[in-house]
Amino acid sequence: MKVINFILKVIKGIIGLFSDICFIILFVYGITFIPFLLGYKATNISSSNNDYYKTGTLIYYKNVDLEELRVGDNILEKKGSDYTIYKIKDLVDDSIDVGDKKTITYGENVFKIGAISVPYLGYYVRFMNANRNIVYLLAIIIVFDMIFGGIRLRPKKRLQ
Repeated sequence: MKVINFILKVIKGIIGLFSDICFIILFVYGITFIPFLLGYKATNISSSNNDYYKTGTLIYYKNVDLEELRVGDNILEKKGSDYTIYKIKDLVDDSIDVGDKKTITYGENVFKIGAISVPYLGYYVRFMNANRNIVYLLAIIIVFDMIFGGIRLRPKKRLQ
């Protein structure tokens, strides 16, 4: 009986460790969705064609009124699935001067990039979004640990 209890303790310990790791992985993944509650959208930098963010950085952006834009803000211009990031050099009426004699007209496809950007987290989020089965497996491991962790190895002694 002692051998069986020892084996069960080891199994519970291993499952508990995996469950803790799975919880941390899912917790970090869940935190990345908090800015969505504030109206932001997210994208990850998939190429190094900009001077402002590293490849793999997770950035948040949202549509704001033109009055909220300031010189020095980073903006994202979307064209279909492509995007370009600029730094505002000057604001003139409905036009945004981004340098190099290029001007963007403010519209629905121009977004202000939020102050929060996390380098390399974009790789992680892209992987988790593309592999939803892993997310489900991690959740199942946590639930299994909760169920298995509730099993007592020794019966409680009754008080008489």
